[in-house]
Amino acid sequence: MSQRILIIGGGMAGTSLAWWLGESGVGRHTVLLEREKLLGQHATGQNAAILRSAVTPWATRALAHETGRFLRHPPKDFSDAPLLKERGLVLAEGAEGDPLPAWLEDHLEWNAVESITPTRQRQLAPHFNPEGERCWWIPSAGEIEVARLLERFAFGARRAGVRIETGREVVDWITSSGPERRLTGVRLADGEELEADVVVVAAGAWAPSLSARLSIATPMRVTRRHLMVSAPAQDVCSEWPVVWDDRAGLYARPESSGLLVSACDISEVQPEPLIADPDVRQLLAEKALRILPSCGDLSMAHFWPGLRTLTDDDVPWLGQDAEVAGLFWLAGFGGHGMSVCAAAGQLAADMLCGHSTNEELQAALAPSRQVAVAAPL
Repeated sequence: MSQRILIIGGGMAGTSLAWWLGESGVGRHTVLLEREKLLGQHATGQNAAILRSAVTPWATRALAHETGRFLRHPPKDFSDAPLLKERGLVLAEGAEGDPLPAWLEDHLEWNAVESITPTRQRQLAPHFNPEGERCWWIPSAGEIEVARLLERFAFGARRAGVRIETGREVVDWITSSGPERRLTGVRLADGEELEADVVVVAAGAWAPSLSARLSIATPMRVTRRHLMVSAPAQDVCSEWPVVWDDRAGLYARPESSGLLVSACDISEVQPEPLIADPDVRQLLAEKALRILPSCGDLSMAHFWPGLRTLTDDDVPWLGQDAEVAGLFWLAGFGGHGMSVCAAAGQLAADMLCGHSTNEELQAALAPSRQVAVAAPL
């Protein structure tokens, strides 16, 4: 394959794709552009780094399951240190009598879930007082070594010939004249123009504004969610699992002798400037006292907002644009970006290189799909 591929965005999605393209032998035809001075400065560097495949949309959990396999059994060039700490996940949801969760059948097939009693839940996570009435134990979930994974993707991509250029902001598109709308390149903030046969938008929260310049309507919402890391706490055990209460809206895991906690808040924002909402501090404190009572009154050592770009059905956009030839999407990962990154990059690379792919999964992720709206995670 000799087509020139240009990737916009150096977060986990774009860098994963660059690595997979390098593995496919087309690295020397690939350029990755990142507007910041370093890779992974926004959603990739601001999240909770939790691997979770127990989610409602089938396509998203399929990608998360495959990413989990990659993290547990990475290529030899990634094996200098583990990429995943399999803490396990105690997940609380629903009420007795509610329909069983959509993800359950897949996880039973994967032998990756166990229904647990309140006694078993307290044994696994004695600090957790969930409001969800059904609890599940998912031992394969855990904590992703995000910085290490990003570095390995970038290192391997560069070694395979991919040009990774930071401090390079795309400000406009170059399109061909004629009856077909075709993208032929991009214009950078310094005025330089780069030609390409395919441009991949992996720009996270900046994907909607980039699409607007082509008059493409993307059903993506840029949202903010806060996280905090507590000060070191004597009552916190570093080996506790991830706990997540879908009904109450809270998740937590050990971090730096304290706890990392999110109140699962959501608000629509512009990607910059990204400013923390002080009111969420109180919401987070109230939920933590109620759902993590044995941890005492956790003091906040670090509190920050992160970006999550949601689609209407909580499924990423992955594939060729329905209106503009030469435009390929790898965006809209919501809160699942780290959980699906490796498999999403591989699928995108296979599609760009013309390799055989899972057609059902490809159709479920296609930007042209018919959307059935689902509540975001």
